[in-house]
Amino acid sequence: MKYTNSHVVIPGLTGNLLSIWKVLPLAAVVVLLAACGDDPKVGGTEEDAGIIAIENKTVSGVSQKGPFVNGSSVTVYGLDGETLAQTGNIYEGKIRSDMGDFSVKVVKLASQYALLKANGFYRNEVTGEKSNSQMTLYALTDLSDRDEVNVNLLTHLAYERSLYLATNSISVANAKKQAEMEVFKSFEIEGDFASAEDLNIFGENDQSAALLAISVLMQGDLKEADFSERLDNYARDIETDGVWDDKNTATFIADWASEKSLSGGLASVRANVEKWGQLFGVPPFEKFVNNFWWQNYGLGTCDAKREGEVKINSNALSEKNGVHFICNNGGWRVATDLEKDTYKWEPGKDADSRYGDVVKTNCYVFEDKIWRSGNESDCSLDLRGCTALRQDTVGLGADKVWHICDMRNWRNATDIEKDTATWGAGKFDGEVRAGQINKETYYIYETSTKAWREATTLELDTYDHKNNKDWLAGTDGDSKWGEIVNTNCYVFENSAWRGGNASDCSLGIRGCTALRQDTIGQGSDNVWYICKDKEWKDDTPLNPNIQYGTMIDSRDGQIYKTVEIGSQTWMAQNLNYNFTNNYDSDSIFYGKDYTWEQAQNVCDEGWHLPSKEEFEDLITGKGEGYDLAKKFLSLKSSYDVYDREVVGTDDYGFSAIRTRNYWYDKDLAFWSATEATTEWGKGENGAWMLTFGQAPSVGPGLWDYAEDAARKTVAHSVRCVKDKE
Repeated sequence: MKYTNSHVVIPGLTGNLLSIWKVLPLAAVVVLLAACGDDPKVGGTEEDAGIIAIENKTVSGVSQKGPFVNGSSVTVYGLDGETLAQTGNIYEGKIRSDMGDFSVKVVKLASQYALLKANGFYRNEVTGEKSNSQMTLYALTDLSDRDEVNVNLLTHLAYERSLYLATNSISVANAKKQAEMEVFKSFEIEGDFASAEDLNIFGENDQSAALLAISVLMQGDLKEADFSERLDNYARDIETDGVWDDKNTATFIADWASEKSLSGGLASVRANVEKWGQLFGVPPFEKFVNNFWWQNYGLGTCDAKREGEVKINSNALSEKNGVHFICNNGGWRVATDLEKDTYKWEPGKDADSRYGDVVKTNCYVFEDKIWRSGNESDCSLDLRGCTALRQDTVGLGADKVWHICDMRNWRNATDIEKDTATWGAGKFDGEVRAGQINKETYYIYETSTKAWREATTLELDTYDHKNNKDWLAGTDGDSKWGEIVNTNCYVFENSAWRGGNASDCSLGIRGCTALRQDTIGQGSDNVWYICKDKEWKDDTPLNPNIQYGTMIDSRDGQIYKTVEIGSQTWMAQNLNYNFTNNYDSDSIFYGKDYTWEQAQNVCDEGWHLPSKEEFEDLITGKGEGYDLAKKFLSLKSSYDVYDREVVGTDDYGFSAIRTRNYWYDKDLAFWSATEATTEWGKGENGAWMLTFGQAPSVGPGLWDYAEDAARKTVAHSVRCVKDKE
């Protein structure tokens, strides 16, 4: 039989020393070794080895994964000083508490080298619970200068590598030290640590932290059977070259560790260990757990010099491959879109915007001296970013739509927003301005609401835009055309300007108000008007069922309505031609009053003052007989300012309307061209008139006023009749 490194080569059987010890009874291993001939020496010659026998020594310590629980076993195997083969000296002990502490009485060992084996249930740091099945941990130790030996995950993982090195001309002490350092290195841990059997997961130093970190990383979320398999695979992997070549497992552990770390899960591990009640506290294991996955991902160490640096997980085997991480406050975390997209950018100016470097559809805006996430519209509308400093800014976007910056978001602007957005408060209540976009739309400021609103036509037109103030107050009836819509007319009434009718401004007779009710005036068109219900009416309310004609007085341009009755054509309105010193009526509907002498030549060319016979034809010309009451109503206007009790039906459109004069206040009379002498008369002093009595029973009649010549000097109305062709 021969040795190859630490392996025992037996015809038909191959395996390393530890494997043989695990599958064969100890006595069989001893027999095999005795029959093999020349045994390999440990660390050179016997003199070099310095073999020291051990007698009457109590070996104590703690057994930890997490701690093995009360009742678990600890066994000490004596080893040959030259070959590290078991000598058959076996001493057993028990773990005395759930903290994993033990002591084993050793009577005699052939050398100082011993193998400690802990077996039992343990506390799981990750779950905080006791394991559901037992596991075994080993520790190779030199008892020449120690009584305390801790069995832990580091002693176990370094064990087979230590045996391999020790059987290749390396001292046991150096083999153990090298193996332990190689284990640390495989977990990205560097430092000058004490021997593995001196380490304890409880404490506040880096040694304890490193041991606890390795225990947490290897445990992960595995069940006990899978965990034991992971440990065995690791030990075999590093046995011959000291390098952990299983990249898949290492990456799997790194992904688990990163997820645990980034989700806050390491805090629960710490809490679990704290509950175990050790006085020394829980060491800062997190930094070693984090460093493992940082290095595995190719991120490196996060320190102050690298603050804000963003790197990508370059491990192709990782579930998080390609994920961006950022160095922040001494640790790596997953970078936000903002961080990974902008970390290389230089500062900009307020509202600068650009798409991300990594996620090309993400838009970012520079505000308050930093880049922040924006909305897609900040980049796509060509309006730059919407920031607090640009609140209420309005712009026409690349989409040809007006937008407004509102609470760091571009949205479609309303008409009033795009027209008033940058104005702020008005200078005074009622200030009017043209829109900044829609120049033809005007807005008014209200101090009560502290806001602009669209101005009404009245507000717009009664505002002095040149002097930037409202119209001054006027007097009742004042009228003006609008400032903007110059076809709108406005009237001052009840201490304010109101909308009026075009006639209020166009006729030159001021506005028709309630205080001016029944006021008459001659318009600039030479037509007389009366103020009725805030509207100027240009003539008597004639019969709407009659087709009227018109005549224009060639002397003054006044326009009169005309009507055909029988074979005659009559003026449907009283004559209003102005004679010097004639008696003027007080209403446009009545025209002017004339003396008999004046009336003879007052009608325009082509028209004449009717004779008594022509009036008689008017009264009887329809062949209806001489029914006074009926004629009274049919020739009389349906409108009468003064005779409100009795109005006519105006069947023919003659529209006779009662005049008012000094003598005949109750009668309506029209001069005829015919003089008259009666039994009362004293010569040719009288003249005939067509009169309408006030009472309904008194119809129209021809009366001769001939008592004296003075009767002809009384002024009455005139209706002209058209000359016969």
